[in-house]
Amino acid sequence: MLRVVQHPDGVQAGWRDAVEAGEVPEGATRLEDVVPGNDRLTAEQQLRIYAYAYYRRLIDVMAEEYPGVLALLGEEGFDGLVRAFLQEHPSTSWTLNRLSVPFPAWLRSEGDRRGDGRMLFAADVARVERAMDDVWDAPFEDPISADALAAVPPEGWADLHLVTAQCLRLLALDHPVTDFMDLARAGEPADIAPPTPSWVLVHRRGTRRFRPPLTHEQFDLLSALVAGGTLGEALEAAADREGADVAAMMAGVGEWLRDFAARGLFTSLGTRSGP
Repeated sequence: MLRVVQHPDGVQAGWRDAVEAGEVPEGATRLEDVVPGNDRLTAEQQLRIYAYAYYRRLIDVMAEEYPGVLALLGEEGFDGLVRAFLQEHPSTSWTLNRLSVPFPAWLRSEGDRRGDGRMLFAADVARVERAMDDVWDAPFEDPISADALAAVPPEGWADLHLVTAQCLRLLALDHPVTDFMDLARAGEPADIAPPTPSWVLVHRRGTRRFRPPLTHEQFDLLSALVAGGTLGEALEAAADREGADVAAMMAGVGEWLRDFAARGLFTSLGTRSGP
């Protein structure tokens, strides 16, 4: 039954595949030999109900996870893309939470293949929306306070080790998508932006999720901290990038760290030699 209702080419094609795979009862040569139908519906019509409901449920799940992509592509376009995606990536887990994990990368691949800029923009929206689901599922941890960070003396900053929370993700994107996502969430029309490198922080604070844009310098700094570097090492890594605005970074790093701490991005601080 699963092979039949999942088949992208319909019930009869699924039945033929089941026959070839030897998955039908001995002696069954027709669909009606397994599903008898009734005076209202044939066997095929009965199974079509299950086939429709199966895909409809999966599409509805993905519409809830990717409201920005849905707003961008429209219901018909979104449904068609999700059906194509599910044919290549059918559900294989007991939980639907993992169903759409490959979806952003699949959108990117399809956008490249078709030369479709709108789909490439949708792929970046999908990456942000997938990350928002991921941080929701991350463990709850107690963050340090901004006051604890402020209490660190200036001479201790270089060796400061800031442990980052598990409920954050850093995304380097090909398009600036946060403004579009804000407008889509408000139900307002929005145009897609042309390709421009952009950076986004996705994180959870308590039971709320956020996706603020970052500067390239902020992204580099946080990436180095997530990788386990000290603050001094993170600043050095960010400053070494070609084109980095070192003056702006040094002038703003104190405010950035206070904001990051207020967002709950750090769970402990100390030096590598001790707390």
